[in-house]
Amino acid sequence: SENSLENSINAIAGLHNIIWVGTNNGVLEIEINTGAIRHFSTNDGLPHNKISDVFVDSRGTAWIATRANGLYSINSSAEHSISGNFILEFVSITEDDEGYLWAATDNDGVFKFIPETDSLDYFSTYNGLKSGSCYSILNDGRGNIWVGHRLGMSVINVESSRILTYGTESGITGD
Repeated sequence: SENSLENSINAIAGLHNIIWVGTNNGVLEIEINTGAIRHFSTNDGLPHNKISDVFVDSRGTAWIATRANGLYSINSSAEHSISGNFILEFVSITEDDEGYLWAATDNDGVFKFIPETDSLDYFSTYNGLKSGSCYSILNDGRGNIWVGHRLGMSVINVESSRILTYGTESGITGD
């Protein structure tokens, strides 16, 4: 792209013949078979143009992590918003084995979205997370959600919500 913000790629996700590219200037949707490119930005309804992550869930819905009050889809009208007048910096998204979305934030911990009850679970340093500042989040397929932090990790057991942390005392010396 001639736009330097679009040249800063933060995330890539795909499903079938579509690739979504999260940039500092929105999302690019690339149709592999034709090469057609569609650009999504705040002009198209995105809450923010700096996209930290793109995640495709088990239903084929593509979600974005960005500066917003929740998670928003780029290929459907689905959203998981958090009520209140505040904005969070979402940085990474994953899905647990039950199909619930989990999102890590830059400075506000981790959220688990439960759409059928229109509620969420919140994890922070108050209930055992190593840090509220998160870099990444991942489902290990064994009932745990792993969260990357500066100089450590937290692991959340999905069933019990028990949190274990690992840091420099465990030999982790980097981010």
